[in-house]
Amino acid sequence: MPPRTLFTVAGAANLLVAVALVVPGSPLWSMLGMAPPRETAFLQLFALLVGVFGLAYLWIARDLSGKRALIQVAVAGKLSVVTTSVVQWVAGAVPGGVPLAFAGDVVFALLFLQILRRHPG
Repeated sequence: MPPRTLFTVAGAANLLVAVALVVPGSPLWSMLGMAPPRETAFLQLFALLVGVFGLAYLWIARDLSGKRALIQVAVAGKLSVVTTSVVQWVAGAVPGGVPLAFAGDVVFALLFLQILRRHPG
């Protein structure tokens, strides 16, 4: 997949998830096997962060030049979310649907790493 397409898809996916996190009645929560949280402040902050990463991916998609460090942060972000979701599942804090939902982030992280290897400068 060309880098431009990859980062465009990643950006769009993040923006969709950000919206789905905060829209009342979103099917996202039932897909995860969870009820929506009653306290929404941290949820809104998380959704904002997911959205900002989405915008960053779209920015990378426009032109990879000079964005190596940002792509490295993107890899770290994707892997951190996956790791946190697995740790929370192992601890019994979230159902198995949560880490499963982040499986796509592993794929994105690996593809981002591949781009870093192909574009060393």
